[in-house]
Amino acid sequence: MLEISIMPINTDSYSLHLHQIVKLIVILVASCASFSTSADTPNISDQYFEDIANPLSLNFDTYKGLHSVILEVIDVDQDGLKDIVVHFFEPDRSQQRTGVTPNFLKVFRLTSSFSFEDYTEKLFGRELIDLGGASRNIEVADFNNDGLLDVVYSINQEDGRIDANNEYSDGELAAMLSTSEGYEIVNFGTPSWYHSLGIGMLPNGTNFVTGNGFSGGIKAELFSFNSNNEPILNNSGDLEIPPNAFRFLNGNKDHSTQLIRNANHPNMFGVIAYELIDNEWTKTDENLNPYLKIGEIQFKGWNGADYDTVDVIDIGGVPSIGQGGFSYAESCTLKVYPEADEIVVLKLNSAEIPNFGNQEYYEQNELNEYNILIGFEIKNSEVIRHPLKIDKEKIYTNFNFIDCLDIDGDSYQDIVAYAYKTTPLIYINNQHGEFNLLDDTKLPDIENSEVWPANTAAASIEESSILRDFTGDGIPDLFFWPANGIAIEDFGNDFTEGLGLKFFVGKEFLSASVLGFTFGDDAKPIAGVEVTQTESDGTITVYASDSNGQITLPKTINTYTLQAFLADTGSDPISVQDALFVLQHIVELRTLDADQIKAADINGDGKITIQDALKVLQHNVELTTINQNLIFYDANTGNLLSETTFNPGDTPSITVIRLGDVNESFDPGG
Repeated sequence: MLEISIMPINTDSYSLHLHQIVKLIVILVASCASFSTSADTPNISDQYFEDIANPLSLNFDTYKGLHSVILEVIDVDQDGLKDIVVHFFEPDRSQQRTGVTPNFLKVFRLTSSFSFEDYTEKLFGRELIDLGGASRNIEVADFNNDGLLDVVYSINQEDGRIDANNEYSDGELAAMLSTSEGYEIVNFGTPSWYHSLGIGMLPNGTNFVTGNGFSGGIKAELFSFNSNNEPILNNSGDLEIPPNAFRFLNGNKDHSTQLIRNANHPNMFGVIAYELIDNEWTKTDENLNPYLKIGEIQFKGWNGADYDTVDVIDIGGVPSIGQGGFSYAESCTLKVYPEADEIVVLKLNSAEIPNFGNQEYYEQNELNEYNILIGFEIKNSEVIRHPLKIDKEKIYTNFNFIDCLDIDGDSYQDIVAYAYKTTPLIYINNQHGEFNLLDDTKLPDIENSEVWPANTAAASIEESSILRDFTGDGIPDLFFWPANGIAIEDFGNDFTEGLGLKFFVGKEFLSASVLGFTFGDDAKPIAGVEVTQTESDGTITVYASDSNGQITLPKTINTYTLQAFLADTGSDPISVQDALFVLQHIVELRTLDADQIKAADINGDGKITIQDALKVLQHNVELTTINQNLIFYDANTGNLLSETTFNPGDTPSITVIRLGDVNESFDPGG
């Protein structure tokens, strides 16, 4: 063993000896950590949801082979219970159609026994309602000012027909409007291959709707309706609407004064801002190239067209495809705080490009598609990025629709991504500007249900979901339906199970009291952390973090404290590089972040000095020992976790350091 004699050093003149210390550092050998453990989190969904058996039975002959693509929730009979409005259409890809896509609308009323009954004829006077084609998007508001909610659909003939001639792809918008006797359907707007849809409010307090598609022009048509349900075209100025994603904002007014939208091809990740100025919609700003172009590839999309040259852009340090059908798609408006201005959350859909730089030709199935959620706002007429701190932001699961709504009843809006073939992804607002992914064990296990059983043909059904308060108690309920069609052969003629429809009534608010234990900037999960929760009434509960480093804390009405401990912290990660990091920070060659500063303060005096670097060196040559236990802090206050009191409904955010491990080389899973 190398023997070193350390003499006391005057910290005021440490620079005279710094070169000697650095020489010593470079000849010492670093160590590394090794650690592995796991714990499973039990499924607790029964605490939050009641599974309603056989919520809806549908007739075989009526519904075979149809898509149930669009579903919305409104109270059509004003009994305080929310009902479902479902649009079915036929996706027969074997036909060369030239007319309207076969389709019909159905309304199912929720009864007091939590089952659904067909209410279509009662509302419309007939059983099957034609909307004029297939639907892609939906918006709900009171458009005719009678105090009742109406529904508007974006309509097209994009039903998989062999003949892709745009001549047969267009449709009109369709509105389901309330009347004194029920509802009626009104088609309106310039025919287009409608895809996008959005709503806003005129200065007179009337709601309007607009949208666009992939054929025809993009000049906005802002429609409201009079008391006779006749469409009224309002002035849009120079406002242009994209076929993908856009949202109106009120800009702290009582009506819509701003709009944020994605740009058009080829700048599909560009963002454009409009404002209502002197009663005219005027473009005020645009950012057409928010991501750096780093190259090009030859790309063939899912539709089998020839290879085309598309841009490669840098998104968060990842080579991603910037064209080829990828773009912003779907959006919602969000208030991060109850008193905050609205922002627009856009879903960015792109794909990672593997082996970029060593491969020229790619097909879509070779890429790793993902979605991330991006926030934008308008400040001083400029469109700017609003950072959203979202836990597990990158989502490799396919989804189209997102919601911004309060899930846990704390008056703070949360974000919901309605993923296909799984439960929704729920990001709970922790009231500190961060969004934590809800532990999916709180949600029903539909993948192993009798409706979509795993390892069967039924598993190919891409079920979707919606979170709404159906029952009127303020707690969100959960409804699932087959979004990509009903595979009759998977179910036979027996539809007693509701033809793939599942309804779960919420029993208590979903809470994101999910503790996340991670280490370092790359957020390596720490499994096996033992946490003791002590409530103000004396209740003591012990938990262990799972393989994702998470612990779900049940809802409590008490204040509580937390103590965390990891029994085995693995091999010693402290090396001479940690001492070098400390020295570089002292002489301003490196800036340590807040967690690294805590790890560097070996003697606990609140300052980073050469004495801390010497302690690290002494530890490396076994002249002293630095405690290897992990230290846990409350991220919001910076105080030790054990010294922090939490209130009911809080979502604690925890940071973890290992004293002396300044370069954060500790690997909790290594």
